[in-house]
Amino acid sequence: MNRDHIVDGDAIADEIAQKIKDLAVSSPKKRACFISFGVSTAGRSFVEKKLKIASEIGIVAENREENPKNTAEALSVLKQISSQGYDGIIVQLPVARFLDTAILLNAVPRSADIDVLGDIAINAFINKESKRMPPVARVVEKIFKNYSVNPNGKKIVVLGSGRLVGKPVSIYLKINNIPHVVLDRKTPETERIEQIKSADIVISGIGVPHYIKPDMIKEGVILIDAGTSGEEGRIQGDADPACQEKAALYTPVPGGVGPITVASLFYNLYLT
Repeated sequence: MNRDHIVDGDAIADEIAQKIKDLAVSSPKKRACFISFGVSTAGRSFVEKKLKIASEIGIVAENREENPKNTAEALSVLKQISSQGYDGIIVQLPVARFLDTAILLNAVPRSADIDVLGDIAINAFINKESKRMPPVARVVEKIFKNYSVNPNGKKIVVLGSGRLVGKPVSIYLKINNIPHVVLDRKTPETERIEQIKSADIVISGIGVPHYIKPDMIKEGVILIDAGTSGEEGRIQGDADPACQEKAALYTPVPGGVGPITVASLFYNLYLT
């Protein structure tokens, strides 16, 4: 089977990693810290992969697993870590349910917010005051560029409005004046399916294994699957793998969006 329409996430990640290595030549060694407040098996697996990639491209990265009793304790931990000179601090999502996610993300210093999840970092991105992009926004930009996708005039559907995928992708499209529709849990199921069926480009990040079936997409769709969930010990995407038969461009899970996202995260260490 011709696989030219399957996005090679590892190849694009390698391209970004090479940029990082070039920048690292004239820069002090960068240090990053991942903090998990309430760890799942899937979450630990993701962090381990990120630490491995960091090591391969010459970044010193470490993981902290904390179990605070409340948001105040978590803030205290973040304050302590922030004083230790890290170039990047990443709060792994999701955090424990009893913690206030927004407060914790906004507590990460702007200079260390390489995930671009705090309000100050997001606003700097929106106002084009920073070269840092939310990692998944850079993923979409790179896929469009590397695979010669012109989004103008296309019907674009963003599935999900979460912090890690839907929100940053929607912001990226807005600031580039690219019309799109955001569908989330508030959207009635019938409307959601109808919108997906008529879309030229679908960017998904809902974290529901194999939610998108082949009969929900049209022939020749561009399907960017940024939704990952751990089920039965395997990482699965939002799209049923059978969708690749109908798609003009398709990101597999694993091996599609994931590697590019991690490389983009570390690339932000070298941008301001």
